[in-house]
Amino acid sequence: MSVAIFYYSLTGNTKAFAERFAEDGFNSAPIDSVIVPEPFVLLTPTYNFGKVPEEVSDFLTDFSEELQGVIAFGNRNWGEKFANAGDIIAKEYNVPLLRKIELRGTEKDYEVIKEELISWQPRNTSR
Repeated sequence: MSVAIFYYSLTGNTKAFAERFAEDGFNSAPIDSVIVPEPFVLLTPTYNFGKVPEEVSDFLTDFSEELQGVIAFGNRNWGEKFANAGDIIAKEYNVPLLRKIELRGTEKDYEVIKEELISWQPRNTSR
């Protein structure tokens, strides 16, 4: 069983990366299209030098029970705040931070995550 992928994107970087999974047969959708998600991995950008986007926080308020892991996007120019939204979400919801990705990511980023998600076994979601 593979896990679903839900994402938020304002600039298009996270969306471009997430859409590659849909092309490979994964259930991949923006967070604003979700009614009741299945176990999922969240792809999120980091804005305002290290913060979780408000839209992502609102989404997790409603659907965090099925959150399995997080992949964060950002810009290395932010130094230690690079992709910090992933650190915040992983700690707050006790899920793994699977990877930090710069801008739209590389082919290697995609392949590493794809291989992990193909064999993903959802965690017990009772937190």
